[in-house]
Amino acid sequence: MKILTVGGFALNKPFATLGADSALLREGEPLFVPDNDIPYHSLIMPAIRISRLGTAISERHAAAYCDSVSAFHVLAPAAERQCVNGIPTGAMDRTFAPGHWSPFDASAAQSYLLNTSKSPIGGNISAEASIEFTAQSLNVAKIIAWLSGSMTFKTGDIILFADYGACLGAVTINTMISADLNGVPTLNFRIK
Repeated sequence: MKILTVGGFALNKPFATLGADSALLREGEPLFVPDNDIPYHSLIMPAIRISRLGTAISERHAAAYCDSVSAFHVLAPAAERQCVNGIPTGAMDRTFAPGHWSPFDASAAQSYLLNTSKSPIGGNISAEASIEFTAQSLNVAKIIAWLSGSMTFKTGDIILFADYGACLGAVTINTMISADLNGVPTLNFRIK
């Protein structure tokens, strides 16, 4: 399984980074902050899941290759660092905390509202953000076509959309990260 983080489409400078499946936590599993002196941030990004095998997929047929949408928490080093101890972020254990997958139709014009929050355990919300998107604004068809021109998608591959990411600030131990997608809870886990 591949985990791809894509972005730069708004600036016509597309990029993709590859994440390891070992960096993916199970849904709801607590996130243990790495024991080092590197400051981390909590990023929340919308994600889609690939539903079938494919390569060289045209934009016209791309909608048939994804069936689910979710929110992902990304443990990212502070903006001035691109990697940790020389290792790219997406390859580092505990990088990605997934939310619950919901049905997604990439050919529909449905609008999605992703509300995210961070709060101390038993306390009030300390940071929150909202992200609004559609399959068209995420450029789902264009991104699937672009990536599949160089790689084969397999069922279960995941694409995260950095251009629609929201930062909840510094990662803080003993906090809860939550998100809902169109009012339905999708992401809920504890940072330890």
